[in-house]
Amino acid sequence: MKSEVIKEVVFVNPSPNMIKLSRIIKRMGYKVIFASTDLYFPCFFDSAYLLNNKITKFSLLSNGNSDKNEIYYLFKKSLYNRLKFFRFKKKFGFDTLTLLEKIKSFKESQPVEKSKTQKFSDILNNGKNIKVIFSYLPKQEMLRLGFNGNNYSIYKIEGEWEFISNFQESTLYILKENEIEIFRYENYIIVRSKNANLEQSKIYKYLDKYNLEFRKIGQIIENGNPWVENKKLDGKHFFYINDYSIFNFSINIWDDWYEKLARFICTEKQR
Repeated sequence: MKSEVIKEVVFVNPSPNMIKLSRIIKRMGYKVIFASTDLYFPCFFDSAYLLNNKITKFSLLSNGNSDKNEIYYLFKKSLYNRLKFFRFKKKFGFDTLTLLEKIKSFKESQPVEKSKTQKFSDILNNGKNIKVIFSYLPKQEMLRLGFNGNNYSIYKIEGEWEFISNFQESTLYILKENEIEIFRYENYIIVRSKNANLEQSKIYKYLDKYNLEFRKIGQIIENGNPWVENKKLDGKHFFYINDYSIFNFSINIWDDWYEKLARFICTEKQR
């Protein structure tokens, strides 16, 4: 029996980079659908502050050029690519922040609002044969699908507006030393950290002086490698990508990267 040709592609928790990728895949003749999980925060960002020994600001105008590096094009998970990548990572590092510092640019995009997305749980439970593309999911969903990656804990800060309002809307704050990212979403603060038991003082040493509620709201697992992991389950074809994003904050990768990744997902060929 001839296998059914899949012509629908679902993007889960779409970042600006995934939105650009979706447009290319749509031009290739696929129907594109957006879906989201509870840990999806569709903010618009127009700047980022890197807080270390000095404050570095990145804005939409900081379109510094950077030479292409083939490491980011290693979409196929092979022994050769893994050895090549791990040598690179050991020498230069490999994460969204590292790339931001090298390229000094990020991608502007209006987010896909939650009201315009389907629930990821509904996508999983329907009987349709579709391609599903994601870069992170809540930990329980990742374990259910059998994918691994970098673990992050997500925290929420609610309460005293005097503190909340200190954070500019549409700005991402990166505390490099403590590996923490912070942004304002609606009327509260979202914090992403590799620390599963983050102390408030790591965010701001005077945080306890405010009347705030600080609590963990979940964990996510994110792809920290350049290659695409994929598997077929229950008639669905899952593609676990690295989109070089922190939620709705995306690094602006080279134009042909999006084209080549779209071709790889749709044909499963590196070139």
